[in-house]
Amino acid sequence: MDVIVTPQQPTPPFIGSIALVRRFVNDAEQWLGVENTDGGVFELPQAARGKAETFRSCLDEALETTLGLRRQADYLISGLARAHYQAPVEWPGEIHPQWVIVEFFAVDLYGKKAAGIIDALSKVRWLSALELEKGSTTDRVPICTRQLQLMNAAHVLPIVNTAF
Repeated sequence: MDVIVTPQQPTPPFIGSIALVRRFVNDAEQWLGVENTDGGVFELPQAARGKAETFRSCLDEALETTLGLRRQADYLISGLARAHYQAPVEWPGEIHPQWVIVEFFAVDLYGKKAAGIIDALSKVRWLSALELEKGSTTDRVPICTRQLQLMNAAHVLPIVNTAF
């Protein structure tokens, strides 16, 4: 019996945004990670941009549906992207590169109410700069390698200061 091998089809382009939700604890920067729907991997909040959406507005929808946050009541999203990255990306294990157009937006939470909403969620975790650099949490839960690759390419990964 002959085995028919079909070539891998190129992955459709990803056009969207990634939220850089952060806080400071004891002068250390932390970034909000959300357990993805398949479980077992943390990723920063992200959204694919629809045809009638802007890069910024698609994140508003994602932050509301994923985290239960209300725009202008619980958080402020920057008016301008912190970084824009556009290129074909070669993902590990993929034959064809995927075109990616992604913008990164800083998101700041408002006060204790927003912090309480986040703290009440079971599938979120604050990630340290060291965890982002290593690609996994201190208890070895992986962080989305594709997002980390994009963050590295766009130069938005936080700098880990190991001098202290």
